[in-house]
Amino acid sequence: MPSLFRRSNGIYYIVTRDKNGRSRWKSTGERTRPRALKHLRAEEKGPEPAQRSMRLSSFISEFVLRVSSFYSNGTLGIYGYALRTFLSTVGDLQLASVCARQIDLSRQRRINEVSAITLNINLRALPSAFYYAVRWQLLRSNPFTKVPLSPVPERDPIFSSSEDFKLIVSSIKQEWFRAIVIFAACTALRRGQIVNLRWKDIDLSQKVVRVHSSGTYRTKNGKRRVVPLNAIALQLLAGTNHRTSEDYVFTIEGRGVRDLYLSRKFSQHVHRLGFPRGYHFHSLGHSFASWLVQNGAPIYEVQKLMGHSTIQVTEIYAHLAPPRSKVIAHQHLDGSLHLFWNEYELPFKHLPHRPSSVTKPPQPPPPNHPWRFKPVGGIAGSRRRLKTLSSKEMKIYDLHPHKHNRRKGPTRYAHSAFPSRSSSD
Repeated sequence: MPSLFRRSNGIYYIVTRDKNGRSRWKSTGERTRPRALKHLRAEEKGPEPAQRSMRLSSFISEFVLRVSSFYSNGTLGIYGYALRTFLSTVGDLQLASVCARQIDLSRQRRINEVSAITLNINLRALPSAFYYAVRWQLLRSNPFTKVPLSPVPERDPIFSSSEDFKLIVSSIKQEWFRAIVIFAACTALRRGQIVNLRWKDIDLSQKVVRVHSSGTYRTKNGKRRVVPLNAIALQLLAGTNHRTSEDYVFTIEGRGVRDLYLSRKFSQHVHRLGFPRGYHFHSLGHSFASWLVQNGAPIYEVQKLMGHSTIQVTEIYAHLAPPRSKVIAHQHLDGSLHLFWNEYELPFKHLPHRPSSVTKPPQPPPPNHPWRFKPVGGIAGSRRRLKTLSSKEMKIYDLHPHKHNRRKGPTRYAHSAFPSRSSSD
């Protein structure tokens, strides 16, 4: 086992023994023990395993084959698209040749072809894919770990008003298509969750739908969700026929609906009605959340109904809150601050105007009121109390029994600046 030894020249050496028991000395070149220990730990680990030589195209094929059972089809499609586009821009390189220069070259070519959002989706997927290359000992480090994302201007989610939604529904002729659109707007479920929904996941007695992964479908992040059903969704499901619990809830002539077909059909339909190009099937979920917030639903309840992992994702709808909630927040805040001001008796000239919808604050005292001139609260709360102070206390607080205190500073109106009588003794 290697060990450290410091020679008379002040440099640490790593001492090892060969098979014959002879000592072998290897200089670390360090004069401090902490730095020399790093060399010792590297010596104990031994040489790094040899890396396999593999080209980018071979890695993509092996990656898709190995991780197909770990991710949903949608996530796997994102990984595959990001890897294939990177391959098309840089060529079929050796994995060890992928460096910052190749990545920047790929970004420069792609930024003129796709939007910044699509480019960032690819830049988030590539580090996760190349993580497996490091894990499989194809690379020593991940070349995508410190790649910055492209700046994206902030924009509000696209949603429809109730009148626009009625226009979308009324113009749909197919019964199955209309049912899916209404159900998506009532539950905020994603298209993959809707087309893979089976009757065994519906509990009409409890008025809920349970969303979970199955053998053919994996939910986002693999998490289970329980989504409540409103009256419209219950009426919609009650009018749908089915034979067994394994049947799909929404079908086309008894066959399941493909999610990509549903997404493309919805986009074509709303574009014919004149909706913007950014309005797609997921916008029904945005509409669901927007309607809730506009009707005064708490943002934390909206987070649970939407299935968001963090509240930051749901806060993009916070600006849609009705003005009534903002007025209530200001009223409660002003009331709390007025309680603080009254407690510490701050000067009234600094108080802002208080809303007339709540109780008015006490009026300021007249100019000749003693509160304007002498300390308040604590041990000097009244004129009579001032006369009972001892000479020692008079000296400490610089007071006179026949004159008002004219000291400047916080002691003029804040009793918190004076200690209690017991603390001054």
